[in-house]
Amino acid sequence: MIRIKIRSELMLSGVNMVQHAYELANWAHKGQLYIPKIDRSIPYMDHVARVVQRVNEVGGDTGEKTVAWLHDVVEDSSITQVVINKEFPTYVSLAVEAITKKNFETYTEYIQRVKTNTIARFVKLKDLEENISNCIDRVEWEEHLEKYGKAIMELGGVNWGRLDE
Repeated sequence: MIRIKIRSELMLSGVNMVQHAYELANWAHKGQLYIPKIDRSIPYMDHVARVVQRVNEVGGDTGEKTVAWLHDVVEDSSITQVVINKEFPTYVSLAVEAITKKNFETYTEYIQRVKTNTIARFVKLKDLEENISNCIDRVEWEEHLEKYGKAIMELGGVNWGRLDE
């Protein structure tokens, strides 16, 4: 408990916080695969790193980079929100909580909740952009666009146009 409190105080300083988020995400996603299709599975951290890269490309700040590393940690690993709350500043833990889909909520309810937190909204947009960019053909792209394109528009991202264009 003392270690966590001391570490949290240290994490308040920029680069250390981002590095700590990377280390925690790396540990949490160890051995996990993203896009679990036999012919296209990749290490989960590759997906997370690409989301972080998208945040970096548009000048994301320390909090946004930190949340980008953590955006799937609570939802897709054994790490709990309680750990995030203890390890990171409140504004980061609130954003991670907002970007984590709960088992009981619909995708629409989830996106509405993401909208309530500026950092979560920004990182989720980058996550959705990355999800769509992984499509390998028109059929898969249209399936992803149906779900993710609507979420992007709901979150205030780019207008992806009509499906029939």
